[in-house]
Amino acid sequence: MLLWVEGFDAFGTTDNAAPSPTGVVGRKYQTVSTESGMRVVPNRLLGKALKLSNTNQYLQRTLATTNAKLTTGIAIAFAAFPGAVREIITLWDGATKGVNLVMQTSGELSVRLGTAAAFGTTSGLALGTGFNYIELEVVCADGTGGSVELRVNGVEVLKVTGIDTRAGAHDYHDGIRLTGDSSMIVTLDDWYVVDGSGSVNNTFLGNKRVATIFPNAAGDSAQFTPSAGANYAAVDESVCDDDDSYVQDSTAGHVDLYNYEALPAGFTGISGLMVTTDVRVTDATSFSLKTPCKSGSTTSEGDSQSAGGTSYGSKVRVIEQNPATNAAWTESGINAAQFGIQTV
Repeated sequence: MLLWVEGFDAFGTTDNAAPSPTGVVGRKYQTVSTESGMRVVPNRLLGKALKLSNTNQYLQRTLATTNAKLTTGIAIAFAAFPGAVREIITLWDGATKGVNLVMQTSGELSVRLGTAAAFGTTSGLALGTGFNYIELEVVCADGTGGSVELRVNGVEVLKVTGIDTRAGAHDYHDGIRLTGDSSMIVTLDDWYVVDGSGSVNNTFLGNKRVATIFPNAAGDSAQFTPSAGANYAAVDESVCDDDDSYVQDSTAGHVDLYNYEALPAGFTGISGLMVTTDVRVTDATSFSLKTPCKSGSTTSEGDSQSAGGTSYGSKVRVIEQNPATNAAWTESGINAAQFGIQTV
């Protein structure tokens, strides 16, 4: 099942500037270190990318899974090899560090559990300084039931089976961290995470690209109250402007729907999409929200989520398949769909 999608495109539009507004990365990721030192930079294929250039600068996301298998893929560019062994991708079981991918001073990649000796290390990888697409799959198990597999640009470069990959109390990892370093300088783009559940998106997806699109026209419902003008125009910014423009509502069941920009031409092999909504509470009454998707005559509301507190937070909904067809999304299907917000 698809758990996470990130293109790093909505954290700012100015190259080599810090994410904007301040704290925007922390809205989406539960744990963030030195966000002010991160930089929005030119992309790999689409939109923007995010550079981590300080030692132990990271972003971490909790994942809604208890499945033993976890697979992640991400485009990473390194400016240089590190001066010491450095973690790049780290999986977690709660607060316990689990399987992690590290770069050696030689430029080779190793996979290990916690800080123990590596399960294995690549040989002759020669990543270079441009973007490479790195995929790591871990089966978490105690004893000898675990395994790790590492692919770079679609090619298997390391695989170890019959190993103990359990770090904490569970046979799964439910968190993932991406870490930077001042010597190697890590630039990130086009990230996915899946687990082993379901009949699709349950193993390596291959080299993926992530497109980020924004509202650009009214949808079929406009029941929220805009700060000014049309509803969609109050939420169409590529960089959120918080209280400068917004829609608000306090009536349960009200729905705002928006049409979105078209995907870049030729977008095929779509594994799924993720809708992100920045939201906050403006009075003493807490509320929940849903993230509806309307495709054709079919509307899928999604699960209810608490809006949180009076500071902005990002609520996300992953939608693997078109609800009108119960099949994979197509470019035309996404272009014709509407997405929005509903009070509960």
